[in-house]
Amino acid sequence: MARRLATTALAALAVSACGDEARTDSDDPGAANLQAAIEYALRNLEENERLARQLDKPLVLEEFGLARNGWTAGGKYDPAATTASRDTYFGEIFA
Repeated sequence: MARRLATTALAALAVSACGDEARTDSDDPGAANLQAAIEYALRNLEENERLARQLDKPLVLEEFGLARNGWTAGGKYDPAATTASRDTYFGEIFA
């Protein structure tokens, strides 16, 4: 039973991946919006690390992050859009 609970808890960790774009407005270029995404991601990673250690399981990072700056004319998936916010975001996460 304990092993099943640990497996279930690990699955819950995977589901709680860093959905940072869902927590921010990708059309808002403001520094406060970017800072909110960074703070959320760091809290989420710290909590998942704590749970992984408690379960003695590896912490596997899946897809997370930010798209390109979405306030350009072509939108956040336009190759011409800058990556300034994303660069700052990953600079903070991997510091």
